[in-house]
Formats: sequence, C-alpha cells, structure tokens
Amino acid sequence: MIATNTYLKQPDSKIKVPLVHQISQYVFKMLKAFGVYEEDDVPNLGTADGKGTNVEDAITPLMNALSAYRDQVKQNADKGAKDIFQLCDLFRDDVLPELGIKLEDRKPGEASIWKFVDKETIFKEREEKNVAKLKKEQEKQAKAALELKKKSTPASEWFKEFKADEYSQFDTEGLPTHNKQGKELSEAIRNKLKKEWNKQDGIYKKWLESKNSSQDG
Repeated sequence: MIATNTYLKQPDSKIKVPLVHQISQYVFKMLKAFGVYEEDDVPNLGTADGKGTNVEDAITPLMNALSAYRDQVKQNADKGAKDIFQLCDLFRDDVLPELGIKLEDRKPGEASIWKFVDKETIFKEREEKNVAKLKKEQEKQAKAALELKKKSTPASEWFKEFKADEYSQFDTEGLPTHNKQGKELSEAIRNKLKKEWNKQDGIYKKWLESKNSSQDG
C-alpha cells in the first residue's frame, strides 16, 4: 500500500497503474463474494500496462464501491454488532490512509464521501484524534475512580479526605469542629455539616451492602 501511494504521487503521464489495477480487481472479486457485485459489474480499469486510463479514473469506481459497501454494512448490521462497526472504522482509519485516501462519515442515512489527501496529513489528523480519544478515556476513568472513592469513603473520613483544606480539627465521628484558621465552628455550621455527614453515611452503607452482596454472589 505504501508503494502504491508513492507511485500514485507521480504525474498521470508516468503512471501505468499496474498495482492499482491488480488491487481493484482483487477487491471487486471480494465484493462479488459478498454478493454486492455481479461479474459483469466489475469495471475494466485498463490493461496490465495501465494504458487507456488515468489514476483517478481507475480509483474512482473502486472507492465508490468500497464506500457504498461500507455504508451498506453499517446500515444493515443488527443492533449491537460492534465487530462489524469496528471493522468499518478500521478500514476507514488504517487501511485507506495508507493509500492517501480519506473517507468521511456524514449524517445517518447520507452516503460517506471520500477524497485524495496527503498521507501525512491523514496520519496527523488520526494522531490528533487518537490523542483526544485517549484524553477523553483518561478523564472518564479518573471520574469513575473519584466516584468510587466518594462512595467507598466512610462518613468518619469524609471531611478529612475531601475537605481537609477547609477544617483543622475533627471530633471522634470525623465531624469538623474548627475551621482552617483554628476558629471553633458555630453550632449552626456544625448542624449543617452533620447533615452532610449523615448523607455520606447512607451512601457509604449502601455501597458497602452492594459490595458484600456481589462478593456473596
């Protein structure tokens, strides 16, 4: 694929498209095996020496066929068919870029579009997309870890764990008694914090019960 992409960057007058011809014929045969095309539908992309066609004329039928086939697979796959969608995305993200081709999805029900793009540009876009995806996944994992930590923290440790920068002293139950400056908290503030303590106590007990149930099961 890399050799083909390099070859296609030459002026049309120098291109004989032997590799393009072979690849296209092979792919159309695969599509025929899936029942997408009949034998007579496979286009003649030129002779072995590439005479009678230019590179874009040779590639266009192939790309239209592959783009249409990919759309059909995605539209007709049963709900939850993750493997099929992953294969479609692999074809878009890993296979076509090696040929210097960018395939773009559109709105549901609309056909995908493709265009020739410098391979390095596609790879750069793919890398940026992967970095963004990784960052999003890391943020998701961090959020899940934080939520788990909140649920699994007993009320007696709640203020010490998550609000230690607001208070300096705590009673035996873990309730704050003094603010960060060492000033004793008013009764009204302590009553408010007691409500928060009770809420966390309920969350923790519910999590603990769920954990024990899963272990017993």
